[in-house]
Amino acid sequence: MKPKSKSISFRITQPNLDEVEKLAQQKQCDRSRILNEALSVRLKHLATKIETEQKMSKYINLFERNFVFVQRSFNDLNQLIKIAHVFKNEPIDHETQKHIEALLKHTQALEQSNLTILRNLSKLIDILEGKSSS
Repeated sequence: MKPKSKSISFRITQPNLDEVEKLAQQKQCDRSRILNEALSVRLKHLATKIETEQKMSKYINLFERNFVFVQRSFNDLNQLIKIAHVFKNEPIDHETQKHIEALLKHTQALEQSNLTILRNLSKLIDILEGKSSS
């Protein structure tokens, strides 16, 4: 059963109209059929594009939340480093001193890892935002 059709009026640029005329002559059918085919194909692409943009938006939000989380942990690590430095300079026994130095070493390594993660998340967010706006 053929779907009901309605009449609609809209403007079309001359180059597009010329292309529609050419296709209609090649397929030996009327312009409305060519326009309906083009519109149905375009609508499918548009639906896919909208779905992709929604997914990208979700990913951007996820990465932004992770970025904030990593920033917070980075701040916590900085506080740990400051505390470890204070204890490092205090007169304490050798065993405690070794643990504080180990903590300081590992905390500084975590700080470097967090910096790398922050940079990568930031680049990824920029890339995803660029793709979602295009």
